Amino acid sequence: MESNGNSLREIAINARPLENLIDQARSGSQPAFAEIVRRFRPSLLHRASSILGDGHLAEDAVQETLLEAHKRLGDLKHNAAFAAWTARILVKYCDRITRKQTEIPRSPEKLNKIEDARIQERRLDKPELLEVIATLSGLDHSIAQAFFVQGRPQKEIADELKIPLHTVKNRLKRARNDFKKMRNLFATELRAA
Repeated sequence: MESNGNSLREIAINARPLENLIDQARSGSQPAFAEIVRRFRPSLLHRASSILGDGHLAEDAVQETLLEAHKRLGDLKHNAAFAAWTARILVKYCDRITRKQTEIPRSPEKLNKIEDARIQERRLDKPELLEVIATLSGLDHSIAQAFFVQGRPQKEIADELKIPLHTVKNRLKRARNDFKKMRNLFATELRAA
């Protein structure tokens, strides 16, 4: 008989309008929130799968979304907005997952090229470096001095000189090219001697 009572209770919960379920879940009713999850989980999972392209990651995103929705149910101003509200939460979690995936290190070839460039830059002798910086004028000289000699970050240099960061990067690229030309010229002179 009790099983019929449970079945009738389940039927009654399933028949309730969403607004009533949200009010009950807000008041602490676990069966009401379980019904909300049952109703919304499939569409959230479908949406997360289409965003992430991975079923396991989609499951994680939906789980986090539902946990946050449960915790923040009191923040929901209009019960009718529940679907859109949870969709925004889901998109936030999918975005976090996507960002974590794009933060994976670059390919080994790219990392090697970056490291090779850093090693080449370090190989410059201080007198050679200072000689090249001395040939630069104005803004190029200030930027190269601050970056190569003082070791200051590019952003800090841009802020101090009140110029765009891309200008600093372009000027440093030009200075690096000058370093390479000088090194190549020096190597050619050594071979000729």
